[in-house]
Amino acid sequence: MEANSLFAHLAELRRRILICLIVWFAFSFGFYPLSLLVLEKITEPIKFAVFNDPMEIFTARMSISFLGGVIFGFPIIAWQIWAFIRPALGKKSGRGLLVLSLLSSTFFISGVAFGQYIAVPVGLNFLLSAASDKFVPMITVSNYLSFWLVIVLYTGVIFLLPLVMSLLAFIKIIGYPQIVALRKYIYVGIFIVSAILTPPDVVSQLMLAVPMLVLFEIGAILVRVINNRE
Repeated sequence: MEANSLFAHLAELRRRILICLIVWFAFSFGFYPLSLLVLEKITEPIKFAVFNDPMEIFTARMSISFLGGVIFGFPIIAWQIWAFIRPALGKKSGRGLLVLSLLSSTFFISGVAFGQYIAVPVGLNFLLSAASDKFVPMITVSNYLSFWLVIVLYTGVIFLLPLVMSLLAFIKIIGYPQIVALRKYIYVGIFIVSAILTPPDVVSQLMLAVPMLVLFEIGAILVRVINNRE
């Protein structure tokens, strides 16, 4: 009986994963016509970008399309994840987890926007300021896209922090008393990470640290609400 139940769970998991992949590829394919416009938009912080490989622009557009597929297909993907784990949760927890899953796209897109309009220009200006007027930057599309993806994916994931904290509270891994006890250490850790990832000036460090602190406090409030309701 247990073996049959295990095989049934594995079959259900395989079906959910297949649906997620189909959704991802479908949204990626649909996003491809917009990828050139997006590529032009994200390269605005630099005057121009060059390419020295016939496949470079196509590869860059495919990378953007796959990222767009993840972002815009995530509500459906999140629904599939929720549907798989729903039987193991209570009715109240299941509904709360569904709301968090559907909100994740909004938070992630907000993080990507923060990376595009704040983190990328700050980081780019700092890096290019290391050169003198004697050196002319010839940034390739692929190199710039790699730089851009690292930053926006990092900020996108960071903006998911409140939802991750809420999820951990739902499944009883963390509670509000633990967060209160660790708050000062988390604050120190955030400022250390900001100092490592930003230029050595207070303004740039605060531009990254303050949003992370705000997101952490939002997550702490959500955890407290979840704990009180339970």
